[in-house]
Amino acid sequence: MSKKSTNFELLRILLTLFIPIYHWLLYNGIFYAVDAPNNIVSLALFSGIPFSCMYAFIVMSSYFLIKKKYNWNAKKLFDFLALIVTLLIFKNILIHSLFWGWKMNYYVETFFLEGAWWYVYPYLLVMLFYPFLNYFIYHVSIKNLYGCTALLGILFIINIVTNNTVFINDCIMFLLIYLIMGIMERQKKECHKPGILITVYVIGVSLPAILSVYLKLPSTNIALETANNILQKVHGRYTLAGLVAGIVLFLFFKNLQIPYTPILHKISKITLFVFLLHESVMSVFWNFEIKSCEYLAYLPAAQFWGLLIIYIIFCVLFAALAYKVYYSLIAPLWNKGISYMCENKFVKKLDNTYKKLQEK
Repeated sequence: MSKKSTNFELLRILLTLFIPIYHWLLYNGIFYAVDAPNNIVSLALFSGIPFSCMYAFIVMSSYFLIKKKYNWNAKKLFDFLALIVTLLIFKNILIHSLFWGWKMNYYVETFFLEGAWWYVYPYLLVMLFYPFLNYFIYHVSIKNLYGCTALLGILFIINIVTNNTVFINDCIMFLLIYLIMGIMERQKKECHKPGILITVYVIGVSLPAILSVYLKLPSTNIALETANNILQKVHGRYTLAGLVAGIVLFLFFKNLQIPYTPILHKISKITLFVFLLHESVMSVFWNFEIKSCEYLAYLPAAQFWGLLIIYIIFCVLFAALAYKVYYSLIAPLWNKGISYMCENKFVKKLDNTYKKLQEK
């Protein structure tokens, strides 16, 4: 599984585009638009789809880590950590300080406490310990595996209600998906019928969209504050509809047969940079008060789509530039330190432990 197929690379590209779209529409109108703006259907639909994309990312990450079983690679972990640290420094210190001034408390919370930079922090933990998780998946009784998954499911539903975005809840979300994918892999049971997968996906993304439109209709006698509080739950980070839709979206693309397409593999290399740096692009748009961003929900359709396309183009171009700069200039600087960390006693001991797991 070292070489990912074109179907997964295409999925990665599509998923990546929807995350910036979600942030753009969320912060520019979906929650706080009064009554029914011109673009409420587009706003609602595009804020329903992206969370399925976020969950599909986690599903895909879990799928490939489970396939690795006990083949742990410390260098890949530290390479990813180095990239995350570099982008965090750029995004939170350079960009934030340039536009809004230096705030140490903000950086401490962002780096160490919130854990809300999409799912990269729990992913780093899973990258560190996935051989243990895989050993658990393949060796515990199926009854206990289902029990642990159900327990995480209950905690996940509680998080849906509270909508408390913190690191531990992100870990619960990731572990729940990881165990669900582990059950599928262990029992070799998954839906292969595209019609069923498409139907479930459409239902999963349509429910929040329909509710969003309903809450914003002039005829709906619900106070604006109440409607927005409901929307914050519906479009919150933890969502059951998004989780289910994300799983079936991944399964649909997993079953696609797409010929090897070099251009898609090249484009997919920058997806992580788009995924993690789109907020910096949006910050620039906000800082220079790009015309009509704050009125996105009420713009004519042509202007609405025009601004959205311009924003996505800038996200992609900026990500491509960041990718080139990082791997040409910055990554080589990390290599010596990464080599040193790979020789650390703790890392060596952990590596030996994982090799013993593989021998069992």
